Amino acid sequence: MKQKELFKSITFGESIDFKKLFLLKSLILGSVDFNGAIIVGMISYKDATALASSWKEINSYLAANFISTLENEYSKWNFYLFYLVEGPVEKTLKYEIENNKFSSRKIVCEKVTAEITPEFITHTISEHITNDNIRIIEEAVPAELFVKDPMLSELFGDLTKPKTNAADQEKALVAILDQLERKLSDEI
Repeated sequence: MKQKELFKSITFGESIDFKKLFLLKSLILGSVDFNGAIIVGMISYKDATALASSWKEINSYLAANFISTLENEYSKWNFYLFYLVEGPVEKTLKYEIENNKFSSRKIVCEKVTAEITPEFITHTISEHITNDNIRIIEEAVPAELFVKDPMLSELFGDLTKPKTNAADQEKALVAILDQLERKLSDEI
C-alpha cells in the first residue's frame, strides 16, 4: 500500500523570480492535511545577512499575494514559514523573526545544509508542527498495598456508627480530631 503524501506542493507566482527578488536559495510552498489544510513555506537562505535583509518583505509579500487569496480561514490562521539558513543566526534576529505575529508562524532553522527534499520537509513538519515524531512511553508502576493505620482506624471507627443529627456528628468529629492531635503531639 502506498504511503499517503504528507506535503503537497503548491505552485504560486510562477512568473516571479523569488530567488533574485528576495535573495533566496529557494522557496517551496505546500499544504499539509492536519485537521484541515496547513500552509507551509520552506524558504532557504545562503546566510543570515540575506535572511535579515528580506524576511519581512517575503513575509509581507506572501501574506498579501498568497494568504489573502485563500478562502479557508483555518489555512489562513495556520500558515507556517520555515526560514532555513546554511550558517548560524544571531539570537536577536532569530528572536525577532520567531516572535513576529504578522501573518504567519515563523521558525528559523540555522545550520541547515541539507537539500529541501520530501524527506527533509516531512521531518521538519513532524518536528515543528504535527509532533508525530514524539514517542511517549509510559511505564506502569505497581501500586503499593494499602496498610490501614491502627491508630486512625481506632479513632475513626466511631464515625461509622450512625449519629442522630448533624450536631452529634460534628461533636464526634471534633472529639476524634482532639484525640488525634494529642496522640500525634505525644509522638513528637
